[in-house]
Amino acid sequence: MENQTTTTRIALKWGLIAGIISIILSVATQLLGVKNSENISIGFFLFLIAFAFTCLIQVLAMNDYKSQNNGYMSYSEGLGIGLLSGAIWGVVSGGFNIIYVKYIDNSEMVKQANLMRQKMEEQGATDAQMELNEKIISYATDPSLTFIFTVLIGFIGGLVIALVISAILKKEKSIFE
Repeated sequence: MENQTTTTRIALKWGLIAGIISIILSVATQLLGVKNSENISIGFFLFLIAFAFTCLIQVLAMNDYKSQNNGYMSYSEGLGIGLLSGAIWGVVSGGFNIIYVKYIDNSEMVKQANLMRQKMEEQGATDAQMELNEKIISYATDPSLTFIFTVLIGFIGGLVIALVISAILKKEKSIFE
């Protein structure tokens, strides 16, 4: 039996590749101290790089599918590749984040929590407000919640970008073939 290409197989391959590359980039930016910089221009630059990287992965995944499918890919196939690869990417990245924050280095989460506390104190929060905000901070800095948001962002980001890219790259089979 012939080894058949499926959208799931392609999405899994490219979702894993993107997740691993994201892990490497995440660790690099963490070690360089620019991951959660307060500088807005650095944050925007990192966002643009992430967006361009996401578009590139989607294009590579859809072109990979087309090359293994005689140059054809329907809009729905491209959309499926984008959705699933984005979700897999989110699971890989979010899973690594949980491991990294829980077992390797949680200093960034502690730094963010302290920054939130400091801002509340500067705004003159009462003890009751501080207590309530402490609970909110503990939820906001929980790696499990971060995992859920990472998967959701991967899924939604994959969807939005795939809507455009699959429309551009689609090539339907002719009804005469």
